[in-house]
Amino acid sequence: MIEHHRGAIAMSQTALRSTQNAEIRREAQKTIDSQNREIATLNAMLRKMGKRAQ
Repeated sequence: MIEHHRGAIAMSQTALRSTQNAEIRREAQKTIDSQNREIATLNAMLRKMGKRAQ
């Protein structure tokens, strides 16, 4: 699941690099921020279960 979120971050970073459209850039940044939060949550859950964070 974490790799799925990392993929969304990578695609959004590509969008940021390739457009000057303010709306697209805003949405890409929102995606990056939310996916980073999700990764942090999932890693916290893994640690809580005694597993290694990714």
